[in-house]
Amino acid sequence: MRRWMVLSVLCFTAHHLPAQERQPGMTDRWNLSFGSFSQNVDTEVRADSDQGMGNDLDFEDDLGFDPDTTETRLDGYYRFGRHRIDFGYHRFRRTSVRVIDETIVFGDRTFEVDSTIDAFFNTDYFKLGYRYSFVKKRRTDFGLAAGFSTFDLEAGLALALELSSEGEVLAVDEGVSVGVTAPAPLVGLYFNRQLHRGLLLRAVGEFFALDLDEFDGSVTDIRTVLDYYPWRRIGFGLGYNYVEVEIDQIKIIEDIQGRYQYNFDGWQLYLTFSF
Repeated sequence: MRRWMVLSVLCFTAHHLPAQERQPGMTDRWNLSFGSFSQNVDTEVRADSDQGMGNDLDFEDDLGFDPDTTETRLDGYYRFGRHRIDFGYHRFRRTSVRVIDETIVFGDRTFEVDSTIDAFFNTDYFKLGYRYSFVKKRRTDFGLAAGFSTFDLEAGLALALELSSEGEVLAVDEGVSVGVTAPAPLVGLYFNRQLHRGLLLRAVGEFFALDLDEFDGSVTDIRTVLDYYPWRRIGFGLGYNYVEVEIDQIKIIEDIQGRYQYNFDGWQLYLTFSF
């Protein structure tokens, strides 16, 4: 009888012992972050054709694009042991209408001085990454960061044919648009450090460069964030991200070569969920 009583007490105690606490951002299995990304954008595009070389267009200076924009951003990961799969997505949709003060050659089109140009520049950014922890301690995580970032870039210019009394574009001609999907295999290092209970510093830097006959480009992606978890599974984050995409030679569409230089950097403010 005494054996059964002791066994019952042991079973009860073991059942109610707290499991090893998962630390958000350090030992959690799933993590999802969603919030705003306020960035400053610098965009340069050149679209050549078989008729000749186009202008190096600064979309902010030459076409009046607002360099400051705020969009939503999604990031997350799944962790298993020393391995982690990361994913992320955000997009920009920017437009501008301006009367140009110089002749612009873009692709196979020429836009004359004093023309009213309706322009757009769209970006979709997808990221799928892998991380392996070289050093994994209770408060420190350091290791390899690798994966693919894909930039889907599209730019277009059209001649405004009709404007409203308020200056809104009512009709445009066919215009010309160019686009490129540029997948980049990135590699780098990451570092996570728990500064205090519920307070986590994370940093990662990744890079890619390739120089071939039909492609010459590079991508740099650097991100630092500070996460704070006042609750067990829900927290807040503040981060800074710098991305530079430079493609000096690439076939955009048939018979059109091009050059993209696209930089954005800015601050993130987001909610983060840890499971």
